[in-house]
Amino acid sequence: MGTPVRLSVSQLADLAECPCDRCYWTSYHLPVPLPSPFPRLLGDLDRETKRAVVRHVRRYGRLPDWHPAVGDVRSVVPAERLRPSVMRVLDRRTGVLLRGSPDMVFQLADGSYHIVDYKATRAPAAGQPTVARYRVQLNAYAFLAEHAGLRPVSGLSLVFLEAGRLLRAREGGFAALRLDARSRRVGLHPDRWVVPLLQRASRVLRRPEPPAAHPDCTACAELASWARKLLRACR
Repeated sequence: MGTPVRLSVSQLADLAECPCDRCYWTSYHLPVPLPSPFPRLLGDLDRETKRAVVRHVRRYGRLPDWHPAVGDVRSVVPAERLRPSVMRVLDRRTGVLLRGSPDMVFQLADGSYHIVDYKATRAPAAGQPTVARYRVQLNAYAFLAEHAGLRPVSGLSLVFLEAGRLLRAREGGFAALRLDARSRRVGLHPDRWVVPLLQRASRVLRRPEPPAAHPDCTACAELASWARKLLRACR
C-alpha cells in the first residue's frame, strides 16, 4: 500500500460534508495557510468544561447535576490515554493512518465506555450537514478507542452547551453566562460510517493528480475563475 495516508478525525469528518473529490484532494495536498477562525473563548470554554466534569466525577463518583445522563458513570479515562499518539490506527485495508483525541470518555459501571463530544453551539436541526459530520467524528473516536483497548464502547453522545441568560453578580463586578447543556445520542456504527470514508479517502488522496470536480461544486468553479484571473494578471 506504500506510505500511509495520514488523517485526523476532523479531516475524515470533512469528507462526510464534501461531495466533491477534487475539493477534498486539494484541501489535503495543497492546504492554504489561513488564520484559525476558532475564537479563543470557545477553546477556554471547552477546556474548563472538561476540567469541571473530571473534577466532579473524581470527587463524587458521578456526573454533575447539570450534565446530561450518559449511563452509570464510575470514572473518567485519563487524558494521557486519549492523546493522538495513543488513539491512532493504521487501517491495513486502506492504508490510512487515522488519529484523534475525543473530548471525554467515561467508564460505566458495567465496564463499557461512553464517548462524549462537547460542542459550544446550539444543537443543529436533523438533516443539516453538521449532523453527518458529528456522527462521523464520534464513530471515528469509537473506532480508535476500541483499537486502543477501550472496549467495548457502548454509547456515543453529543453534549451541546447553549448560551442562556447573562447572570449579573451583585458583588465583584463580573457577570456569568448561563449555559444549558443538551444531549443527543449518536448511533454506534463505525463499520457503517467510518470504514466507507476511509476507503473513499484512500481512493481520492492517493491519486497523483486532482480528480474531476463534482458538476455542482461551486467552490471548484470559483477556484477556476480565480486561477484564470490570476494568470491574466501575471501576463
